[in-house]
Amino acid sequence: MHALLFLLGAFFVLFGAVDALWTTLWVDGNAGPLTRRHNSWMRRVILRVAGKRHRMLSLTGPVVLVTSVLVWAVMTWTGWVLLFSGDSHSLLQTRGGAPAGLVDRIFFAGSTMFTLGSVDFSPSSSFWKIATSLAGLNGLFMLTLAVTYLLAIIEAVVAKRSFASQVWTLGRTAEEFILNAWNGDGFPAVELQIVSLTEQLQLVTEQHHAYPMLHFYHEAEKRQSVAHNLAVFSEVLLTFQHGVIERVRPAPAAILPAQRSIEEFLDTLHSAYVEPSEKQADAPRLDRLTPAGIPVVPSGEFGRAVSERQERRQLLRGFLDSERRDWP
Repeated sequence: MHALLFLLGAFFVLFGAVDALWTTLWVDGNAGPLTRRHNSWMRRVILRVAGKRHRMLSLTGPVVLVTSVLVWAVMTWTGWVLLFSGDSHSLLQTRGGAPAGLVDRIFFAGSTMFTLGSVDFSPSSSFWKIATSLAGLNGLFMLTLAVTYLLAIIEAVVAKRSFASQVWTLGRTAEEFILNAWNGDGFPAVELQIVSLTEQLQLVTEQHHAYPMLHFYHEAEKRQSVAHNLAVFSEVLLTFQHGVIERVRPAPAAILPAQRSIEEFLDTLHSAYVEPSEKQADAPRLDRLTPAGIPVVPSGEFGRAVSERQERRQLLRGFLDSERRDWP
C-alpha cells in the first residue's frame, strides 16, 4: 500500500466534492476556493484576448462555467485514480487476474464514475469493492449536481437579460427614459414601471448572490447588458429624486426601494472583482428635459446631489468598464 498516493487521492476527491458543493449550494455570494481562482484566471485571459469585441466577450460565461465543471470532474477522477493506485493489486483483470496498470486504473475510475462501469476489471478485495461503489456514487452525485447547476445558471441569465431588456425598451439613456414617461403634465405610469423593475432587480440580485458565476456572463448586445441598463435605471432614479421638481416627481415609496435594490446589487460586484472606476461618470443632462416642458431644479442643486452619490456612480462606471462598455 502506497499511503502517500492513497492520502493524496482522498484529498483530491474530498476537495473536489467540497468545492463543487461550496459553489453550487452555498448561497452567500462566493464560489469555492478552487473555482474562485479558476474563474478569476479564465476571466482575465478571455478579457485580454477579446478586448472590446463583445461577441467574443459573450463567450466568457459559457467557457468559465463549462471549464469549472470540467475541473471538478477531472479533480475527482484524478483522486480516484490515485486512490486505486495506492495499492498495485487494487484492481485485477477479469480474465487472467493480472493487476491493472495505470492506464487501466484511469479507464476503470472514469467508467465507474461517469458510465455503467467496466467488466474488464474487478476490485480485488472487499475494501476496494466498497471504494468502487463510492466512486460510482461520487460520479452520479457530481453529474447530477453539475446538470442542476447548469440549468439554474441558464435560468438566471434569462432573468437578468429580461430586466435589462425592459429598461432598454423604456429608454436607452436616463433622459430618454424620463422623456418617454412624460405626458405633458406628469408621469402617470412611471411608478408602476419603477416598481416592476425593482422586483426584477431584486430577483437578479438574489441570483447573483447565489451564483457568482453570473457575473462572468457578458452580453453581446447592449440592450441585454445589465451593466448598461442598470446604470440607466440608477440615473433615472437620481434624476427623478433630485432633478425633477417635487410637484411632478414619482412618490418616494417607489424610488427609495429601487435605490436600495441597486445598492444591494452593487454589493455583489466584489465577487466579480469589480472596482470603482477612476473615469468621470457624466451626470444626466437636465437641459434635454426642459424643452419637453418637464420642470427641473436649478443645475447647481442637482449637481450637488450627483456629487453626494459619486461613489455609487463610480462603482457603476467600474461595472461598465469590466464589460468594456461606455457610460450611457
